[in-house]
Amino acid sequence: MLHQAAVQAVRSIRADMHTQKKLDGMLRYLEVHGQHVGSIELWSRYPRSSCLRQFPPSVKLRSLQLARVQVQLQPGGGFQGVLGAAAALTALTQLQLTSCDLLDDAAAEPLAAALSQLPAGMQNLKITIRQHRRDEQLQFPTAVLQQQLQHLTYLELAGVDLQGPNEETPALQPLQALTRLVDLRLSLAQDGGVDVTASMLSDTHNLTRLDLFGSIEPSVLADKALLLHARLGKTAGGAAAEAQLLSQLQPLQQLTHLSLWGSLQAVEEGNPPAAAYSALTASSKLQRFSFHNCTLPTGVWQHVFPAGRQLQHLTWLRIAGVKQPSGEYASAPEGSLLASCCAGLQVLDMTNLQYSAEQLSSLQGLTSLHTLHLVATEPLLEMVQALRQLAGLRALQLDASSTAQGGLLLQLTAVQQLTRLKYEGPVTNGGDCKDISIRLRVS
Repeated sequence: MLHQAAVQAVRSIRADMHTQKKLDGMLRYLEVHGQHVGSIELWSRYPRSSCLRQFPPSVKLRSLQLARVQVQLQPGGGFQGVLGAAAALTALTQLQLTSCDLLDDAAAEPLAAALSQLPAGMQNLKITIRQHRRDEQLQFPTAVLQQQLQHLTYLELAGVDLQGPNEETPALQPLQALTRLVDLRLSLAQDGGVDVTASMLSDTHNLTRLDLFGSIEPSVLADKALLLHARLGKTAGGAAAEAQLLSQLQPLQQLTHLSLWGSLQAVEEGNPPAAAYSALTASSKLQRFSFHNCTLPTGVWQHVFPAGRQLQHLTWLRIAGVKQPSGEYASAPEGSLLASCCAGLQVLDMTNLQYSAEQLSSLQGLTSLHTLHLVATEPLLEMVQALRQLAGLRALQLDASSTAQGGLLLQLTAVQQLTRLKYEGPVTNGGDCKDISIRLRVS
């Protein structure tokens, strides 16, 4: 048993609730000592392994974080619900429900009811619901943002049905009231309309991170000079809007992380021009850069990685699935081009890009490169020989599902510097494709 002084020193609980027995034990502890605990962070490594329906009444939390836990929010079935008593929430400043399953019997209302009770002092709110009912989505009334949650500095939403203040007002218009936001992350269902407009974020000048998975206006980046981390979804408005997005990226000189997931698709003949894509790497502080599943004009690499530009901090680059306007996958950039611009590159994902053995060999100039993602190309033997020349390579992820030669897996043993290999492809000639992960022991 803990000494009383030690018990009073316990202000925070952080634990893996992978069994109901372990969760019940924690609740028994809180029944006696809950008044001393101000922060609880619980997660479960196994989905549906434990159910949390209420806390003892003595618990008054400042921070509650639940991940992959089945949880009841509101009163019902003889339980109070973890957010059922408004009096117990008065000190709460952080609430995070990450990939949780809700146990509430009500249809799509428990989340909305819980939000209405959150205190005005909330600063950190994350709601990413894993599921509720097959035919229902939990309702998130966005009016609560402008009515009582204007002090939020962090907001993350996913897997919820956004309900606007009224039928005429866009669901996310209340974001305009969150002038203190520093970190905004939204994952939205794309329905063909514009989900996030510039006016919604017109007063969020303090943003340092912006994740928007949905349809956006390119001008959402205007006046966001403090941005360090940007992840953007599809741009609404065609080639002209994409050109505007590129122009908005140009002045963001503090960016360290940039991810464009299918954002650039509408390139037309000469619009945007290839030179405009130089804005993608305008920030010399980039550390991680990804623009996979985009469509870019032919000859764009010399502008994305121009001569004389030094991206000294870039260690992670994902250019997987990039296509040309014709619909074909683009050729990979020359290794010499990358080496002159991104000398410190460590991880490179070129999945689905077209490349020759010579291009693969030219990656030798990237002396820090240790991880490479590729799709196997013919002739396979020349590809393997090129991989052998990359002396620093330690991890390889290779998709060989399009080849019928099962001997490739054996050939890869010649790449002796590898310590990890993830391979998808035939193991024997004519055999089925298999996903194999191998850790190699280095003597």
